[in-house]
Amino acid sequence: MPDWSKILDDILDSAFSKKNGPTTESPKTSKYNGEKVLVFKTSIIEEQDKFQGMISGDKAKNFREKYLVPENLFYIDRDIAENDPSYKQIIPYCFITRTNELFYYERSKKGSEERLHNLFSFGVGGHINPCDGNDKETISAACKRELDEEIEYTNFSGGVFAGLINDDSDAVNSVHFGIVFHIQLKSGGIVKPKEAKLINADFGSISGLSSSNMNLENWSVFLLREYIRNNF
Repeated sequence: MPDWSKILDDILDSAFSKKNGPTTESPKTSKYNGEKVLVFKTSIIEEQDKFQGMISGDKAKNFREKYLVPENLFYIDRDIAENDPSYKQIIPYCFITRTNELFYYERSKKGSEERLHNLFSFGVGGHINPCDGNDKETISAACKRELDEEIEYTNFSGGVFAGLINDDSDAVNSVHFGIVFHIQLKSGGIVKPKEAKLINADFGSISGLSSSNMNLENWSVFLLREYIRNNF
C-alpha cells in the first residue's frame, strides 16, 4: 500500500521549491550548529573595484557605500558560506591602540576556525548574525557586540572606520571580507580577553611589532603593512 504521507510531503516540497526558486539547504550535519551569517555575493563587485589586501580612505569609504548596503546583504548558513567562495562573509575586524601601543593575541585551539589556530592577530571581531539585523547600522553594531563578547576594556576614547580587507589567497580568507575599525583607548586603558580562544594577549610597541617576528594571520599582516605603518 502506498505511503500517502510521504507522497504528500514530496508533492508539497516540490511545489514549494518551484514557487520560491532554488534554495541553499544546510548540510545534514552542521559544523556550526546552524549558525546564520551575513554575506554578499562576490559577483556584485565590478572589475574596477576589485582589490587584494587592505584599502582605506576615500577608496574604502566609496566601496562600502556602493556595495556593503542592506539590499546587497543577506544571511545564509555558515556551513555553506565557509565552503563557497561565491559568498563573502562580512567580519568586523577591530584593532585596538593605546597611545603608541597595539593590542595583539594568539588564536587558541578553542576558536571555531581551526585554520587560524596558533596564529597571532591584531583584530578582534567575528561573524555578523541575525540578532544584528540588516540595516545601515548593522556592521558597526556588530563590531560593538563582538568587542563586548570577546574582551573587557577600559578608558575607551573612540572608534572609527579604518578600511577594508580582502584576500583570496587561501581557502579561509577567500570566503571572508574584513571591515576594519580602529578602537582607541586612553593612556592606562586595559584589555582583558573574556574567551579562552584568545590567549597570550598583550600590548606591544607599534614600532616594535613586525610580521617577521610574529606568526601573524594574513589580515594582520595587511593591517600592519598597509595601514598602521602609514598612519602611526
